[in-house]
Amino acid sequence: MSLLYLFAKRFVIGETREEALQHAHTLNEQGIGVIFNVLGEHVKHSSEIAEYIKEYQTLIKQLKGINAQVSLKLSQFGQGISEDLCIANVTEVLNVAKKHNVFVWFDMEDSSTLTSTLEVAKRLSKKYAIGVVLQCYLRNSHHIARSITTPVRLVKGAYKESPRMVFTDKRKTNERYAQMMEYFIAKNHPCVIATHDEKLIALGEKLIKKYRRSNVDFAFLLGVKPQLQKKLVGKGYRVYVYAPYGKAWFAYYWRRMRERKENFIFALKSIFSWH
Repeated sequence: MSLLYLFAKRFVIGETREEALQHAHTLNEQGIGVIFNVLGEHVKHSSEIAEYIKEYQTLIKQLKGINAQVSLKLSQFGQGISEDLCIANVTEVLNVAKKHNVFVWFDMEDSSTLTSTLEVAKRLSKKYAIGVVLQCYLRNSHHIARSITTPVRLVKGAYKESPRMVFTDKRKTNERYAQMMEYFIAKNHPCVIATHDEKLIALGEKLIKKYRRSNVDFAFLLGVKPQLQKKLVGKGYRVYVYAPYGKAWFAYYWRRMRERKENFIFALKSIFSWH
């Protein structure tokens, strides 16, 4: 095991499906659901795409009895080659998910895939139980929100983008996040508050009570603020952790490190058990 993976494994549920499923059972016992993701992105070779299709299909078939959802990246399915090819490929996964009653999220990636991801989701949402992710650091996220008809998972955003595309001031990102929470909750639009920001989580709780909603969940990255996760479960909320697995973990891990310096310290502590 490499030294770097010792850092990364706090955010990755395992390198294999078997490891991931084993840990999922443990999380479920704590009342916490799992959002699985098979690591990897921007796949262009047909043989690799076929491997992702098979892996997601196998994963979904093995989720019986587990409180879990799946979150995939459309760039794993040939999005960079052709939107129609991507739809054909991801439909193979969605057909299995529909058969096994598993909800599927479409992750958002860098801005080059944004329009395509929203369009694919729009085309497939009439037949399949899917949701999309909204990155609140996007300057036009409030406009994007108006076009979303599926359930939505609200995140701040972690991809490195041009300042023309995203807020560079974290305060503005937080303000937009708060606005998006109220926008969707007020509309009674199913949404997931996916942040570790305790102020935003507290605001989310207030909005849920204000509008008397029961279709709002919370989500965290794997291993981050487990006590807060349990506290929310204790209050009766549905809580999930985003739990990626696989060997292509470096890009995902690096985004986590770029997000906040606290993530680096957190990963360092996990190695030496400084609790």
